[in-house]
Amino acid sequence: MHSMIFTDTNGAIGLGRSAGAYRLATEFRKRGKYVKVIDFMQSFEIDEIREIILRNKTKETEWIGFSSTFIAPKDFNPAESRIKIKKELENATSVGLERGVAEKLFDFIRSLGLKVLIGGSRIKYDFNDVSFINGPAESKFFPDFDFTTSTIDWQEDDYLFENEHLPIEIARGCIFKCSFCSYPLNGKKLWEFCKSPEVLRDEMLRNYDMFGTTGYMFSDDTYNDSPDKVYKLNNMFSKLPFKLEFTTYARADLIISKPETWSAMYESGLRSVFFGIESLNHQSAKSVGKGMHPDKIKEGLIWMKEKHPDVHITCGFISGLPYETEESLLETMHWLETEKCVNSYSFQVLSISQKSKIGLDPDKYGYDFDADGNWTNPYLNQKRAEEIAQMSFKSPLTGFTFYNRLRNLDYSAKEVDTIGEKNMNEITYRYISKVEKYKDDILN
Repeated sequence: MHSMIFTDTNGAIGLGRSAGAYRLATEFRKRGKYVKVIDFMQSFEIDEIREIILRNKTKETEWIGFSSTFIAPKDFNPAESRIKIKKELENATSVGLERGVAEKLFDFIRSLGLKVLIGGSRIKYDFNDVSFINGPAESKFFPDFDFTTSTIDWQEDDYLFENEHLPIEIARGCIFKCSFCSYPLNGKKLWEFCKSPEVLRDEMLRNYDMFGTTGYMFSDDTYNDSPDKVYKLNNMFSKLPFKLEFTTYARADLIISKPETWSAMYESGLRSVFFGIESLNHQSAKSVGKGMHPDKIKEGLIWMKEKHPDVHITCGFISGLPYETEESLLETMHWLETEKCVNSYSFQVLSISQKSKIGLDPDKYGYDFDADGNWTNPYLNQKRAEEIAQMSFKSPLTGFTFYNRLRNLDYSAKEVDTIGEKNMNEITYRYISKVEKYKDDILN
């Protein structure tokens, strides 16, 4: 065994897996070096993690890895408000463990003659004598890596659950350049870093033949960035020997501009979608690169829900964008609560990265910073933006992947639409029951 990767996605409600660890493991396996993935890491005790390492390491084992992006603290409660969750994650170490516990674990790993690697997009340089891999790891290990032909080859010892919805990468990067965003793959060209229908078909057929998989979380920053892409994939999906069910990110304004794509996406199997609307203040939206008039956005959301009412629509907004006032934010919340055309929504507080357009030129966008790094602009300050965002927290079910994650707990598609805070205890019980089965398989 070449190495082991510990991972988890315990920062969201329900049960699901992240693609990263399995994606990297696949690349090693294709080159004849077996990598074992251990999921649901925070469900294991530290002694159990040590036991797993001791049982599985061989003389060929070189390193133990930790995929940091979605690992939250051990007793993390994903049903809390998004504001509290964000602060809790910001204060966590890269691997979700208390610093002292993590350091002892890493000392143990090094005592076996093995290296410690931490990878992912939420890395903090908390630890000495640890190698860090920021961003997609494949190109760091394999100079010949080509994302467009890559797949995730799930194995029997990944211990997938029956009818489990899996992550699948459709594309990487975004063709847009929103002013608040610092994502490194912004501004790509259409079909760049995007897999062909043939590559995706082969991956889906393998999963169906081996595990009966029919449901997916699509990893794609903007699934509908091109009508041509939507139609080509729909044509391929329609020829699969099963009825596909998937969730994804998409842009509402592009659907409104090309309304025929909405039905094509539904025919493909779309059953849950996240729209990053960001703002229903026209001046504010235009300032960050989203120019469609809010009235047209509102009409489009109403039309989409009427056209395909069984698609779960979640919308995301940002509290604190340029020109956004307290009054306009409250008007947006009132409209969402009145019209009921989306199933859920969330407000996040603007976070200004130094690599975003706003962060590179804050004066242009009207932002100043205090001694603690908190921003203020002529319309709002960060503290008040957080208070307003907190007011918007109506339900813990505010991300598109919770649809798949609840389906993985054996809720039907219709049941998902009726689930709320009243079901949190039952969700937790179902989650623990599934993960305990996984732990038994790994440990025994």
